[in-house]
Amino acid sequence: MPGFFKWAKIVILLILLGCHFLWAQNSGIKKSSLNNKTEKVTTIIVVRHAEKKKGENPSLSEKGKVRALALKEALKASDISAIYCPNLKRNKQTAQPLADFFHIDLTLISEDLYTQPKKMAEHVAYDILTKHAGKTILYVGNTTKHIEYQGSNLNEMYWRLGGEGMNLTRYQDMYIFIVRPHSTQMIHTFYGNID
Repeated sequence: MPGFFKWAKIVILLILLGCHFLWAQNSGIKKSSLNNKTEKVTTIIVVRHAEKKKGENPSLSEKGKVRALALKEALKASDISAIYCPNLKRNKQTAQPLADFFHIDLTLISEDLYTQPKKMAEHVAYDILTKHAGKTILYVGNTTKHIEYQGSNLNEMYWRLGGEGMNLTRYQDMYIFIVRPHSTQMIHTFYGNID
């Protein structure tokens, strides 16, 4: 039965991504004041990198490699046109299977930008909405918090797009932001094994 629920969630996610333009304005999903500069609907998917090994700038663990493949499976029908992530091994390794599937290069965020999470979130959101308006984009962030980082780039991106509350820490969470000219809706779902 757990396998059935996993596939049911994936099917629901794909239906939502494929039909996001039909989603009703008053559906009760959170809205924010993020303004899309065009009349196009842009979908931004936000996830944390997959499980990692210990150490400085670690690679993915075996469990993380499985989750990276699950991310590809969950999103391969969504026509991803760009993938943004900090230039860290765990983020790149999480995103690479999906980038390979779509034959696209990762848009890597430099250390001088991802270590300033608020500035990074502003920059990346603007970049996505000007260069990829009307398309579907994936952002793979991380929760690393160092005093000099002033917070988590994953949380800042989530908040910049209109998410509220919680600190994002779970590997299985996926947040889908549907950005319209005057509102943003958010869908929270899961992918891969749920811990």
